[in-house]
Amino acid sequence: MSAVARVVQFYGFRLRRVGDDLRYERGLLSRRDGTIPLSKLQTVAVEENVLMRRFGFASLAVETAGYAPGSQPSGGSEAAIPIAPREDVLSLARTLEPFHDFELERPPERARKRYVRRYLLAGLAVVAGGFLVDQFLTSVPWYAAGVLLLPAWPAARLTHRHRGYELGPDHVVTRAGFWNRSTRVVPYRRVQTVIRRQTVFQRRWRLATVVFDTAGSRSISAGDAAALDRDEEDADGIAGDVRDRVLDVIYERDRGRRD
Repeated sequence: MSAVARVVQFYGFRLRRVGDDLRYERGLLSRRDGTIPLSKLQTVAVEENVLMRRFGFASLAVETAGYAPGSQPSGGSEAAIPIAPREDVLSLARTLEPFHDFELERPPERARKRYVRRYLLAGLAVVAGGFLVDQFLTSVPWYAAGVLLLPAWPAARLTHRHRGYELGPDHVVTRAGFWNRSTRVVPYRRVQTVIRRQTVFQRRWRLATVVFDTAGSRSISAGDAAALDRDEEDADGIAGDVRDRVLDVIYERDRGRRD
């Protein structure tokens, strides 16, 4: 059903660049067209689910100021390539926002151990729920839910492998997600706020997350580019480094205007 809905949504998809704008049209049952002003571009995201990665495909999403992919327009638009060869998607992304080749740094090893514990606790919660149902409601083979504990280790390893970040000369690059992996590229000049965030559970493992909020982000806590589960000291360094680079960009821009 998801595949059929996607075909209907993106049927006859076309994307053209006209000056400093992108123009797209798509749709089978209802035809949609729009214009994306590149001057308002905030974030470029390369998205790949498991099957797309297996066959070398990806999709491209572009956030512009006041708008995020999947939400209603509010002063901007979205551009999305529904599916194309990954190299073509990266090539197009670089024509919109030239960024460097990147090699992402994964979270520290203790973050992987935290993921193992988290998945084990989730599995144990299901087993406990089955046991309670068996005791007080109806007889069920609650012990069969114990198989959910087995994927905890490989799931933690995959989660750890598909998370990372890199601070480049002009952009910060982040990645997260296994089933639907998203690689987000944010220019320093578009960063509005740098947030160091730490949950109660992260504090126990001396981990923290650094969020790079832009004008196009869907919210201050979801949909943003983020360096997930970094060492506490590393997180402080990342936040300070990005803030310094943002200030440098603002200073250079203001000096250029005065000149």
